[in-house]
Amino acid sequence: MAAKTVNDEMMKRYLLGSLTEDEQIQVQERFLADQESFEQLKLIEDDLIDDYVQHKLARGDRRQFEMYYLVTPERRKKVEFAEDLRKVLTTGWRPDWLSFVHDKWQAFLNFLATPHPVLKWTYALGGIVLFVGGSMLLMTTMKLQGELEQLKTDRLALSAREQKLQEQVSQERDRSKQLTQHLEREKEQRLELQKQLANSPSSQSAMVSFVLAADLVRRESGEAKRLIIPKDVTFVRLQLILENAMEYKSYRVIVATAGDDEIWGEDMLLARKIVSGKAVIVRIPAQIFASDDYTITLFGIDAAGTLEEAGEYFFPVLKR
Repeated sequence: MAAKTVNDEMMKRYLLGSLTEDEQIQVQERFLADQESFEQLKLIEDDLIDDYVQHKLARGDRRQFEMYYLVTPERRKKVEFAEDLRKVLTTGWRPDWLSFVHDKWQAFLNFLATPHPVLKWTYALGGIVLFVGGSMLLMTTMKLQGELEQLKTDRLALSAREQKLQEQVSQERDRSKQLTQHLEREKEQRLELQKQLANSPSSQSAMVSFVLAADLVRRESGEAKRLIIPKDVTFVRLQLILENAMEYKSYRVIVATAGDDEIWGEDMLLARKIVSGKAVIVRIPAQIFASDDYTITLFGIDAAGTLEEAGEYFFPVLKR
């Protein structure tokens, strides 16, 4: 009995829209799968409407009922019908549809009050039965149609929420996969570099330096200046001149071939100042370069972790 009380209260809170999203889904799954639970929900809904029209709801429940339950035309019709019925029972007031039924009923009574043949009495009684039965059937059909439409609306809303959650999960899974692949590539590159450094003689630990800036990279003829990298050096030190004075918390450098194939990347915490302004100093393993054209893309990372492109540097390399 205690479990039923808890279930009734949860269904009442579902109708008032005061459940959490997980609780709403739990209630919907229950009455969609169990006909008895669905019938129980309808009884609780009828009791809730009766309490509302009779002003028996608590102030908070009444406000929640008006803000959440009365948002659809079908539910408002149910409440209007209950209100009309209450007025009929308490004050004798009749709405338009009840007046219509009353007028038809009165017409039949007047018909019976005058003398008629026996056959006419039979038709009259049959008409009364058909009229009353048809009225009840019509009211029941309208009520069932309203409940069916509401159920369809709830199912569509639930389906939309599930689809949205599935899309979000799929997007997060794709982002996580891309990040994992990127980290694995960096790990492999660093391990390979460490292995080569461990096996290289100390005479090969030389490093060459270059300065790259947008206004210094290309000649007036449109041809780019070639960076000559000897084959016996281990690192290439590049000073990437920044075009603007905006400062970032950290930077990220991506090295790619002319065909946009990423071959190296690194994060840097700070940019170092040089005489002509600001520059990001990058030390790149020389073994990733061949005699080819390359592009370095520099990204600034702000305090919120957002990537913003801070510069792009094109340069050809001659390895000899």
